[in-house]
Amino acid sequence: SGLIENLADNDGCGIVVESEADTFTEAVNSDHGGFSDLTRKAFHHEGISMNRRTNGEFREIENPRLSLLLTATPDQLKKLIPNIQNGLFSRFMYLRLTPNRDFKDVFDPAKNGYTKHFDDMGQTFLNIYNELEKYENDPILFDLRDSQKAHFLTVFREWKTEVGEYVSSDLDGTINRLGLICFRLSMILTALRNFEQGDYSKIMLCDDVDFYNALRIVEILKGHA
Repeated sequence: SGLIENLADNDGCGIVVESEADTFTEAVNSDHGGFSDLTRKAFHHEGISMNRRTNGEFREIENPRLSLLLTATPDQLKKLIPNIQNGLFSRFMYLRLTPNRDFKDVFDPAKNGYTKHFDDMGQTFLNIYNELEKYENDPILFDLRDSQKAHFLTVFREWKTEVGEYVSSDLDGTINRLGLICFRLSMILTALRNFEQGDYSKIMLCDDVDFYNALRIVEILKGHA
């Protein structure tokens, strides 16, 4: 209920960043406060609602937009998502990091500039976000080119057949949602490129560079999934 209230008070938008997945897992699996269904619906921007008997409170979010960034050990991940039949599994992008056996230089002076670097990046993204917000009532149309659409369908059909035959048919949903993720990444990369170039057109057609970069990213994510 607290998360729904936070989302409702922020026009349906929210970002959750948690460095210990157990914190998120305990909240998701709570008997009285579980919100696994909320996160699954938010992935597709499906409406969510809450009705409290106390004070007759009713909250409804028509178009939730929720991003989650979690870091976890393999064991922590299994507590959050016990198996691939779980609906949450296919809604995440996975990146498994290889352990570094070297002891890093903790006195590296370059680290002193990290805060300013990320503050500057944050300001850049905020400027783009604020510019895009101006189109809330008159949305920008994003689309792939015909050649990109044809290649998109070919690739994901091949991946679905490959994974179904050689890994598990239980991963069908993962491939389907990686298709949606690929489209979203293409859209984000296109928006960033357009705004960098000062292009505020109401119709954004995906550049080949951005489309194939998004596809390369998703191919890596497929391997990690």
